[in-house]
Amino acid sequence: MRILKYIILDKLIQIGDSVIVFSSSNIIHTGDAFVRYGYPYVDLNNGGSIRGLIDLLSSLESLCDDNTIIMPGHGDLSSKKDVTKLKNSLHELYTKTKIGLNKGMTYQEIAESIDETLNGDAAVKLNYIKSIEIELSKTH
Repeated sequence: MRILKYIILDKLIQIGDSVIVFSSSNIIHTGDAFVRYGYPYVDLNNGGSIRGLIDLLSSLESLCDDNTIIMPGHGDLSSKKDVTKLKNSLHELYTKTKIGLNKGMTYQEIAESIDETLNGDAAVKLNYIKSIEIELSKTH
């Protein structure tokens, strides 16, 4: 297998994450940059960001075609469609959180406005909403 790209994801998600693209086999190993268990871990305390994760998923999506095999850090083998689903779910959560915070909504009201919970865990979704608020406060 020939490695086409080795991408280090410093400070996008957590320190030390990387993506490896095996071009001749059309396989991408994502490490923890893409997981199948629900909400990915983002190390906000060490420079990671949810916005960075969404941007990374967009970049990962652009590296794939419909036949690309994605080897996630956790979970079953996946496809571009799975990457797109996670990216869209996180983008919706990020966007609705930002809008809700600007409207003065509570965390619970924001959570109820978001259809996708990824893993069905309401507490994790609330933590993501709070994390997005912290992240947004650092950019202003």
